[in-house]
Amino acid sequence: MPRNASGTYSLPSGNPVSSGTLIDSNWANNTLNDLANEVTDSLSRSAEGGMLAPLRLTDGVQATPSLAFTNEPSTGLYRAGTNEAWFVTGGNQVAKFTSTGMEGRFAAGAAATPSLAAYNDVNTGLWFPAADTLAASTGGSERLRVDSSGNLGIGTSSPAYRLHVAGTGGFANNGNENLWLIDTSGNRSSLQVSGTTNFFNANIDSATHGQYVWRSSSAYTERMRLDSSGNLGIGTSSPGGKLDVITGIARWRITNDGSGNVIQEALDSAGTAYSDHKLYGLNLISYTSGTERMRLDSSGNLGIGTSSPGTRLHSKSAQADNLRLEGTTARGSGDVFASFFDPTGRKGLIGYAASVDDTFFVANEMNAQLAFQTNAITRASITAAGNFCAGAQSALATTATNGFLYVPTCAGTPTGTPTAITGMAPIVVNTTNNKLYFYSGGAWRDAGP
Repeated sequence: MPRNASGTYSLPSGNPVSSGTLIDSNWANNTLNDLANEVTDSLSRSAEGGMLAPLRLTDGVQATPSLAFTNEPSTGLYRAGTNEAWFVTGGNQVAKFTSTGMEGRFAAGAAATPSLAAYNDVNTGLWFPAADTLAASTGGSERLRVDSSGNLGIGTSSPAYRLHVAGTGGFANNGNENLWLIDTSGNRSSLQVSGTTNFFNANIDSATHGQYVWRSSSAYTERMRLDSSGNLGIGTSSPGGKLDVITGIARWRITNDGSGNVIQEALDSAGTAYSDHKLYGLNLISYTSGTERMRLDSSGNLGIGTSSPGTRLHSKSAQADNLRLEGTTARGSGDVFASFFDPTGRKGLIGYAASVDDTFFVANEMNAQLAFQTNAITRASITAAGNFCAGAQSALATTATNGFLYVPTCAGTPTGTPTAITGMAPIVVNTTNNKLYFYSGGAWRDAGP
């Protein structure tokens, strides 16, 4: 009688033989034949014969897999769930098999002994130096690492950026370049950083003598070029000077005259110079309508309306108001029209307007006199104490012809009422009787003689 569906074997009916039963070949031989068939259907421990049908095992568990070894029952294969089987060693999951593929787990490894390596090159491969970190080695040395933050390091085990390349440096073609991208023809290198719709691209084109080209936008539009002569062009692929910038119809270019003088000029899009602004040599010259308007020379003198400034500020004009200083707020708001400082930084003479009656003040804020000079000689002054002095504060000779205080004259006794100024009194000389008059107490007074 064969095994049932669960693999259970039952003896044929009438077995075992009852005591006193006569042995009969009809039933005895049939029982032995049945046992011989079942023994033949069983596997041999010595692997005599092979399986003729699938071998089905119990599921097992991780600690005691269903297919294991006599001397190591915790190493083998077990079924963890639907379409999932694991190979374990020492009760630890090592490899997972599912209907979609295989998943393996590796030891941490090291640079010289990576976890995943080739059979005949065991010091080259992948390993895991820390949690959530992946590294690659060649020849037993770490070459690449991706850390737990997603930073990729090439030549460094501590990448600080999304791409961190560390090399021995150097710009010569000596194999020490940190980053070198080259096309299949071997003569063009490029660098491109892409975004959502725009990208930055630098191209080193040896076919056009080593030019660097920066491009952007989905149309791959050129934005800037550094040519083999060292000229930088922005908005132009043919820079005509060390710096050549084109924006719209305007062009701004810096060149040199071959003698060491730098020339900065404005041009139209066709390259014709406007000459409205020029930097030549050590002079900064500003033009409008082709005419020089202002110049800053090599001595630091600024000339407005003159090409030969003789002082720090030299303004020359056919107009009466050659120099105009205009403020927007009153002195009380801190708006000073003009200030002058000595070499130590002390502010002296200043000019400003009053906030109420539009009076314009000239003052010396260094507690010193305010002097008025002609021909480098003081002619009048106001002392720090407020005394008004006419002349050079020295006695005049009896034969002097200049240096006097002049007051107005009138022909006859004055009768008009002067405009009142608080704390002040007007004076006048009557040329008819040669007397001096002053106004006080509501009337003109005869001061004699």
